[in-house]
Amino acid sequence: MPKISFRIRSEKSQAGIYVYLYPSKKSRIEFPIGITIRTAYWHKRRMRMIENAVEASAVNEMLAQIEITLIQFLNSNGHLKVKKKDLQEQVKLALGQPVKMERRLSVQARNYIKQAPYKRSTVSGGMGLTKNTERLYRRFAELVEEYDAATNRPMMLTSLNKKCIDGFVRWMFEDRHYAVNNVGTQLKCIKTISKNAKSEGMKVHPYALSLKTFSLSKHERYMQIISDDEIVALKRIYEQLDDLHRSVCAWMLIGLFTGQRIGDLLSLRQEQIKQGKNGLLIDFNQQKTKRHVTIGVNDPVVSAILIENFPPRINAITFNREMKAVARLAGIVEVVKGRKVNPLTRRKELGEYPKYSLITAHDLRRSFATNLYGKVPTPLIMKMTGHTKEGNFLMYIGEHHNKDHYAEEFLSLLKGI
Repeated sequence: MPKISFRIRSEKSQAGIYVYLYPSKKSRIEFPIGITIRTAYWHKRRMRMIENAVEASAVNEMLAQIEITLIQFLNSNGHLKVKKKDLQEQVKLALGQPVKMERRLSVQARNYIKQAPYKRSTVSGGMGLTKNTERLYRRFAELVEEYDAATNRPMMLTSLNKKCIDGFVRWMFEDRHYAVNNVGTQLKCIKTISKNAKSEGMKVHPYALSLKTFSLSKHERYMQIISDDEIVALKRIYEQLDDLHRSVCAWMLIGLFTGQRIGDLLSLRQEQIKQGKNGLLIDFNQQKTKRHVTIGVNDPVVSAILIENFPPRINAITFNREMKAVARLAGIVEVVKGRKVNPLTRRKELGEYPKYSLITAHDLRRSFATNLYGKVPTPLIMKMTGHTKEGNFLMYIGEHHNKDHYAEEFLSLLKGI
């Protein structure tokens, strides 16, 4: 257990208080804490001011707060490896004094959000970040602040070495029980914010600038693809559902035939629809990428919904919840492997569940891409989804569908030999 003491080192009428820390029998760290007192009212043995001094109560309270803060910091970070500058910063925090806040990772994350309207998007090339991206960095800033409070040691730009980041990763896995992809996303945030801080002339640890991120491997991902037969089942029950579930089913069918993200799907308006030569044409201005795409729809059931029975607006939370009920009513009940949120831990857990309980709005987009793959040229599907790289596009397709398509192409080539 480290020993902490307070001393004055002058016989003058006024002197500054020093804190002494002994991490081990052979080492000592000492520095002034920025509090000056009248030496006549200092009690050496108690290491506090005597009570009949006017300022005694305030000074003694500050010393007690400093001692508590330093002990917590030493216990949580290993008292044998601390540095004087970190201890000095802890003293300032205990006294409510300003520290170099701009060096904190959490502060830089919030600054990154404030600068968002003036940043160039690497996806669209335009200015500003999407609402989802801003929300991601806002949550990241909150997460870092929570970690800072838990460890009593703020993550600083200059201290983002392997040990510091590994500690953050361990905390996310062990204390927060975050999924692999979520932890990998937070590491991407560290790297992006660190690079941004460096571009502004701030000193950043080089490890954070070349940080390697991670995500679930292909074999660990479980996609829920709504098959053509299951789409037929949804069409079959559409007219039999009550008002809410009929609307949800309508939006599901529209999503399955347009392949758009949930924000673009649920903000669709009738004025975006026009009649083409071979069916309906729907114009989308994708919120995430800012790309303009036009989707062709010629399915008679979906076309009738779009023209004659356009569904009322519905929010994303209700849609994601009620589409599971609709899928169950459509008989999409096969037991499959996937990750589902445990209501007690609020974390996704891998297991075997009825398929309807695993379906989310994004699976409509995945199903659109998967069901057309191998039937329609890939570049055409990518035009509909808004993808520019085939590698990213293939992330939406179940692995077994890829294998089937490649095998079919192989067989068709053999016929020509």
